[in-house]
Amino acid sequence: MPICEDIAYVRNKLSWMRSERIWPNGRRYTWTDAFGVVLLVSLYAKTGEMRFLDEAEWVVAEVDRLLGRARGIRIGEAPDRDGQYFHYLAMWLYALSVLAIYLPDYRRKGVGLVHQIHDAFVIPRLHSSYGNLFLGLPRLRGLWQAHGQDAVFKRGRNL
Repeated sequence: MPICEDIAYVRNKLSWMRSERIWPNGRRYTWTDAFGVVLLVSLYAKTGEMRFLDEAEWVVAEVDRLLGRARGIRIGEAPDRDGQYFHYLAMWLYALSVLAIYLPDYRRKGVGLVHQIHDAFVIPRLHSSYGNLFLGLPRLRGLWQAHGQDAVFKRGRNL
């Protein structure tokens, strides 16, 4: 599993994210937090400084606290981010798997998240998946026309 090897690049990215108040000082946002966790673990891998793993764990705890729901992690903290995108969750799962290289309990956490979200993104009998899950919308019916030609890749479901 690749971890960023270029420490100058990693430090630059983290410094830029902090100076722009994008991360970790701004509102929680799954994609940015996942990116930050991977950068922090990359720094730990190269330097051995435990503070980077500690900060990565703090980010995971903050994401759980602010974005965690019974059935997964929402997109972000802002009111218009009350939903899930599969690619955001995949990025978060990747971040957890990178952290699990050094702290194995995060593998279990990632597997648990997969169990929470999987059914909400799967289209039964079509062997396909929804790309987005909007949490505030009522369930939509008639998700695809005859023969599944026009599958709708949005599905409303409350967490």
